[in-house]
Amino acid sequence: MSADRLAAAADQLEIVAVVTRYGHALDRRDRALLETCFHADSTHRHGPFAGSSADFIDFAMDFLNAIGPTHHHLAASHIRLEGDVAHVETYFVAYHRIPESTPFEGAFAGIGAPQDLFIGGRYVDRFARRDGVWKIANRIGVHDWQRLTPAADAGFFETPAEQRGAHGPADPAWDLPRR
Repeated sequence: MSADRLAAAADQLEIVAVVTRYGHALDRRDRALLETCFHADSTHRHGPFAGSSADFIDFAMDFLNAIGPTHHHLAASHIRLEGDVAHVETYFVAYHRIPESTPFEGAFAGIGAPQDLFIGGRYVDRFARRDGVWKIANRIGVHDWQRLTPAADAGFFETPAEQRGAHGPADPAWDLPRR
């Protein structure tokens, strides 16, 4: 394999690592880790949010801390490298437990009972390599489908507590290397 192809493969692996770190950071509510995914001047549009990625992190953490468990399953990333810029599209399926009341207006106001929200979509990103590090410079969250259903936990709480996911340090993955 040529040196150029090896370098391109290494770039793609670094980009995929950022994408997966993003999902992990959201689900574990790890703000510091989430911040490592974006350049300081990165911009973001996802759902009702449009603005800087730094402000999106505030928005996302407030939202996530107000709801129950989440699970972001990330699938294939299509990566097109152009020097120090990469255009990346990553498929995702995200699960969110929405409690019967949240401090957020809109679709979840007054739902009356806990709901399970499933979203299928894509992250459409422009990555930039700066000082040798790939991070997201612009992200658009595209929703291709969404489903809101009554919450269901049949059998879940029969699993031992130490084997169920948690937010922050209570989760078994919290002690893994963070970057």
